[in-house]
Amino acid sequence: MFDWLRAIGRWLELYVIALPIYYAAPAMIVIGALDSSLLSLPEINDYLVVGRCFKQPSAAFYFPLFAAIGSVVGCLALYTIMRRGGQALLRRRFKRENIERVERVYARYGFLAIAIPALLPPPMPFKIFVATAGTLEYPRWKFLTTVMVARSLRYYVEGILAVYYGRRVLSFH
Repeated sequence: MFDWLRAIGRWLELYVIALPIYYAAPAMIVIGALDSSLLSLPEINDYLVVGRCFKQPSAAFYFPLFAAIGSVVGCLALYTIMRRGGQALLRRRFKRENIERVERVYARYGFLAIAIPALLPPPMPFKIFVATAGTLEYPRWKFLTTVMVARSLRYYVEGILAVYYGRRVLSFH
């Protein structure tokens, strides 16, 4: 039933998890950027961080950073698109009540409206918060700093847990 998903997993294992770092780092940044911009690749960043850190425990010191950088690059792309007139795109892509709810969250909680969804793994929707930040012209430096800190924390925790729990982490469903 999910043969295509297994095939993608094998491809990722061969070409990102097992690659030397000078190939894996740029691949991780590109994959993270694609996932956080307009293209959705749910859970792939998490899988790559966990897989790499499990197979090479010393990677837990630096590999999560590449995932976070990629995520920030992709979020910046989406933020910039939305800031330059993305109101119509936002309205077309998301339900009005969801947009209004996110706008209320920004008004009430500020940077936490970005930090908390950035920390939480899928299925927590994050793109609507990024898109709304751009549309509402949330300060760029605050946006980038918040995403970088939150995503770094998320990926570092995942990497450390992968090292700590070892093989058991791969059998978790």
